[in-house]
Amino acid sequence: MLTELTPLFKKPPLYAKTEIPFWDDEHISLQMLNAHLNPNYDGASRKLEFIEKSVDWISKILPSENYPSVLDIGCGPGLYTERYAKKGYRVVGVDFSHRSINYA
Repeated sequence: MLTELTPLFKKPPLYAKTEIPFWDDEHISLQMLNAHLNPNYDGASRKLEFIEKSVDWISKILPSENYPSVLDIGCGPGLYTERYAKKGYRVVGVDFSHRSINYA
């Protein structure tokens, strides 16, 4: 019986190369999207209050009338991107995660 349990205690490899890009792994991309969208979690994206304050601050120092375009690199699900668009900016969001881009 002990010999049957021994393989279960073997540590998995830290990194195993796959053909699926990390950000498009079904499990990882879903968990990342959920983390970005959770308003009570500050791990993937900032909390919405911080995002709103950041966009307001940047909009004051770089108004859309003078700086009409924003490039949001690593936009995730578009939490900042959406807010910039609502303030009158032309926004392009870029992210590795297809799931997040589709959400955005």
